[in-house]
Amino acid sequence: MQPEDAAAKVLEFPAGAVRFDGDGYITAVSADAERLLAYQPGELVGKPVGVLVSDEAVLSGSVGVEAVCSVFGAETGVRCRRKDGTRFMATATISRLEATDGGGIHMTIHPLITPAGKGRAHPLLEALIDSADEAIAVAGRDGTILLWNPAAERMLGYRASEVVGFDRSMAAADLDARLGDELFERVSRGEHLTLDGHHWRAKNGHIVTSDTRIWPLRGSAGEIVGVVWFRRDISEGHRTAAIIRAMVQGMSIPVLAVDETGTIRVLNPAMERLFGYAAAELLGQPVEVLVPVALRDIHDGHLRGFMQQPHTRHMGEGRSLRGLRKDGTSFPVEISLSPFPTDEGLLVTAAVADITERLRMEEHRTRWTHEVQVTRRMESLGQLAGGVAHNFNNLLGVILGNVSFLEDELIALNERDADRPLAGPLLDVQQIKNAAERAARQTQQLLAFGRRDTVQPRPVDLNDVVTAMHGLLDTTLGPQIRMITVRGQALRQIMADPGELEQVLMNLAINARDAMSGDGTLRVETDNLTVDELYADSRGISTGQYVRLRVSDTGAGMTPDVAERAFEPFYTTRSLSEAQGLGLTTVYAIVTTAGGHVAIHSGPGHGTTVTVLLPALDRTQAPAATETAPPVDPAGSTLLVVDDEAAIRDIAARMLTQAGYTVLLAEHGPAALALAARHPAPIDLLLTDLVMPDMNGKELAQQLQHVRPELAVVFMSGYPQPILTASGDLDTDAVVLQKPFTKNGILTAVADTLIRARGR
Repeated sequence: MQPEDAAAKVLEFPAGAVRFDGDGYITAVSADAERLLAYQPGELVGKPVGVLVSDEAVLSGSVGVEAVCSVFGAETGVRCRRKDGTRFMATATISRLEATDGGGIHMTIHPLITPAGKGRAHPLLEALIDSADEAIAVAGRDGTILLWNPAAERMLGYRASEVVGFDRSMAAADLDARLGDELFERVSRGEHLTLDGHHWRAKNGHIVTSDTRIWPLRGSAGEIVGVVWFRRDISEGHRTAAIIRAMVQGMSIPVLAVDETGTIRVLNPAMERLFGYAAAELLGQPVEVLVPVALRDIHDGHLRGFMQQPHTRHMGEGRSLRGLRKDGTSFPVEISLSPFPTDEGLLVTAAVADITERLRMEEHRTRWTHEVQVTRRMESLGQLAGGVAHNFNNLLGVILGNVSFLEDELIALNERDADRPLAGPLLDVQQIKNAAERAARQTQQLLAFGRRDTVQPRPVDLNDVVTAMHGLLDTTLGPQIRMITVRGQALRQIMADPGELEQVLMNLAINARDAMSGDGTLRVETDNLTVDELYADSRGISTGQYVRLRVSDTGAGMTPDVAERAFEPFYTTRSLSEAQGLGLTTVYAIVTTAGGHVAIHSGPGHGTTVTVLLPALDRTQAPAATETAPPVDPAGSTLLVVDDEAAIRDIAARMLTQAGYTVLLAEHGPAALALAARHPAPIDLLLTDLVMPDMNGKELAQQLQHVRPELAVVFMSGYPQPILTASGDLDTDAVVLQKPFTKNGILTAVADTLIRARGR
């Protein structure tokens, strides 16, 4: 039986005849051939015979008879192509026509796969054979190869056009030829054979190992018309490729594998979900489809470089990458690469991780770390500033006290002798006093920055503060700057000192004004804000309800390095004559002391926005009541003044003595205890510095009150009461006279304390 007879008998389809001339152009086509090739009647006439071949590179344009015959050959298998592009395997019988018959070549095509005309079996069967991973080959009873699928081409290296129509010994050779002939004869007699680890020789001479099944091919009447080989490659390289495919499919993380050209060969469901594609949409596509267009040239260069020197690359190594989803969105990714040599060539697996969330958390962590660093730096500066201010307070106290005495004496002299020219000296003294008072205010700003300022917080509606300050801010900004206020509805109350809030608004407005040269707009906004865990972690604050104040300007803006240092004391980018020094520093101190947060968002040419967050107050909390103490008669009251600074001690004694008090002086705690022990009369009040060597003021008061329970106490300190009580140095009901003090301040503190003591 001839090969074409076996194929026709098996697949039951009539052959088609095609005639072409010596130049390779078709001159006639039978009706069967037109149906087989899916052309309309007469449509093929005049076309080059190369249109019938699947591989266009084999035959193209006008070719000679010898070229056509070398491709089709006598009874040679060939992969034919229909008009619609579908392919089918066929054998062909070629014969030359005599001149009496018109000359040329007569070719009869014998299909090995049923065409579409026979129903749905054709596309399904062809797809099954072509897409199978296992090598499938069919030979007729005489040993002529009739079918050779793509997997067989890959396994043994022969193209179908090279082997179909030729004897099986050419391409399907066992290492042992005698064994191969024996097996073929046994199957031709009806046996079904299974061969584990069978060896075959490929076209390139390499040995291929496969698990092989061989069974007889039967015709419609049941007779044996050929032999079928079904081979599964189990050689190491092929096994590696199979393992890679199975491994990729079984992994829960997104993974794909590409070949040396960057073509996607396998991917798992996790990869489909990550990029939004179905597997069928990506298989066979270049991996660049998963890369943003703008980065594809760069990625292609990286891919070529990697393939030249393939190596394992762990997750996170190498350059930052981005992926492109089917919907067009891009996202940051990290990949790990693992190369595997296989019989199919190099395969590279890539595990892909979407790092969007991780980068977002790292950004928040970086921002939070920066906030912590800024806070620590500001607290360190605050400690320095507070220490300087504390020492400076004592100096200012001496200056202000003596200037006050000098002023009183000059006024008294001027009243007794109007002819004396004291107006000039008195003016000089007043100028000194004014300068000292300004220095004291600067000291208070330093203490505020160091969280050592004395404040009187109470429930406050921030909208009320903004409304009250509107007129003053408008005047301060000047006519060229437009001010816009947007007040939030149902604004929650906050616990704050109204004066400090006014100071915050004024300092922010002045900084904004100075940043706007010429015309500009200042916008003040208030609203409520609920802070969740993510927002809180990124700013180093607690979750909960806050009131937000935003002050924005249309000024020049700041560079990142300037914005980072904006809260530092005395840092400025202006000239010395323009520098305000402590404006934003004071804002920072006030806000953070109140448990809030302040941040600057700015950029050159984009203006500046300062955002202040202050903890919202429980609506049920009511403001504390205040009392006004009645005046006191100092006559008959004895005071014990203790301070290790002689100048401060003397000034306090002089002010109190002039007011009518009897004053006892001691330079430190042990001296005060000895003096009190020797003094036979009652001592009504102890006025003591809190921080002294050997014995602090609190210890002194406790020991004196043990023997004199009626003794009232006023502490003097450069540090305010809230800081002292928070640290445990003083009780919350202790009276603290803030240094530097004035005559009115010391007299009021002493009088109020005596009145409360006598009331008890």
